[in-house]
Amino acid sequence: LTGKLKSEELLQLESVRLATEAEARLARVNAELDALRKPPQGSEKLASSEELEAKLRQQLQAVRADCDARQRRMQDYDGSLQRSNSALASLRADKELAISDHGELREKALAAREQLESRIQCLRSARAVLAESR
Repeated sequence: LTGKLKSEELLQLESVRLATEAEARLARVNAELDALRKPPQGSEKLASSEELEAKLRQQLQAVRADCDARQRRMQDYDGSLQRSNSALASLRADKELAISDHGELREKALAAREQLESRIQCLRSARAVLAESR
């Protein structure tokens, strides 16, 4: 379970890194888009600028979709991590209860053993008295 938690933490760190990269790409694309919004010089530049703007919009949309997907995965990892932590806490509580139960059972076994030894001793004494009386 601890190994699973560590692997989930590593996956979460990787997701954060990838989300940071996606955000950086998004910032670069936004900067390029802002640069394209400046009025172009000449009609040739206008056509290529419009094509470039459309291409950048598509890239921006793809980056946003990727970022959203990564954020959803991070939320899934967070949920999984919370469930794992909850399961680990439950297992620890069960372990403590089992340890407590084991201690109580050992005490009962010791008390039963002492009673049995005492009764065996009484039985031996009674047999000895009977053997002497015959």
